[in-house]
Amino acid sequence: MTDKPEYKPPRQNNYDIAHKMAVEKLKAMDFEGQCEKAGVKVTDTGAEIEFVDRKYLVNKESLEFTPADNGPAPELWEEIVILHYMIAADGSGPTGELISYKQVPDGAPYIAVFNKRTSGILLSVFGDRLPALLETAKKLGAEQVEDHGDMAFKIQALPKVEYIFVLYEADPEFPAEIKVLFDSSIQNYLPAEDITVLCQMLCIKIVKSQ
Repeated sequence: MTDKPEYKPPRQNNYDIAHKMAVEKLKAMDFEGQCEKAGVKVTDTGAEIEFVDRKYLVNKESLEFTPADNGPAPELWEEIVILHYMIAADGSGPTGELISYKQVPDGAPYIAVFNKRTSGILLSVFGDRLPALLETAKKLGAEQVEDHGDMAFKIQALPKVEYIFVLYEADPEFPAEIKVLFDSSIQNYLPAEDITVLCQMLCIKIVKSQ
């Protein structure tokens, strides 16, 4: 099987269809029950969810999103990822087993695309200054992780979804490298494509935080 073509943002109507389908699916489910499984705070009118460095309110009846902070309204694709997360959430905790995208269901055939859209973005900007990448990521709440590569950090993207970026500095034989890992429980919360989209968004946010 060949890789997917180079990523291009979906057309607006594709977003609209995906959003509508996700809203209909979550409306048919036990909203409070899915909030509990997803680790999302239930409020009088719905829920409050932490999404990377933002907080959003989700209305229980309409499933409309509004910012819970002073930031702008969420992008439609952000809403789609959050809705998919809440739909898929099964309440399982972390396993402690770190896996790569290659080990995610349906991920292996598209590992090259995943790397290009995630670690490839970071390497193009920080490849010769990985310590600066670590410090920049901390602006988004990243925490340094020990015992991985030359240095590493983790970012909580959703209540039960965490990304770990392992950094390897260049040496005379090998170029700089960045590996992205996550707890194996991620497959109980997001499908492969959403794992990619969310990770790409994190990488772009890091670059913009310089």
